[in-house]
Amino acid sequence: MRFFIFSIAFIFIHGCKEPSTPTPDSSISQSKIISFIEKNLVDLDIANIKLVVVIPNAGCNGCVGSTQSFVIDKMVEGDLKDIVVIWTDINDFKRLKLLLGSHHKILNHANVIVDKQNEFKNMGFVSFYPEVVLFTHGEIKSRTFLKPENSEVYSLMSKHLGY
Repeated sequence: MRFFIFSIAFIFIHGCKEPSTPTPDSSISQSKIISFIEKNLVDLDIANIKLVVVIPNAGCNGCVGSTQSFVIDKMVEGDLKDIVVIWTDINDFKRLKLLLGSHHKILNHANVIVDKQNEFKNMGFVSFYPEVVLFTHGEIKSRTFLKPENSEVYSLMSKHLGY
């Protein structure tokens, strides 16, 4: 009987812990990011890029949704010329289109990479959070994950783009 009580207590104590979430990993090198963009957007001059936004298709719903809204707003305003958007970790392309609703045409934009083969993820991008990569003259200036606690990144992105 004691064994049964200890077993139940052990399961209760260890079974009620929150599952650990992977730590965002920004170990993908600058050269890998640039070569991935050049491979997928052959007509784009990397020196003209100011911002790369990497959006995982799964993860922090609020963070992903806010980032998608930011990108859609820029598309509607016609301001995606110096922004590259990478959608990665895509399990279901139709679901992604449904999530974007009437704005699903953004996936066909010249500066948008839909990573259907999950190459970017397979290179080492492991995150539930979108990542913002600021570029200056074709070089990476900074990299930041968009987590709930650092929502000021949206204003930083707008400032870097000159808005």
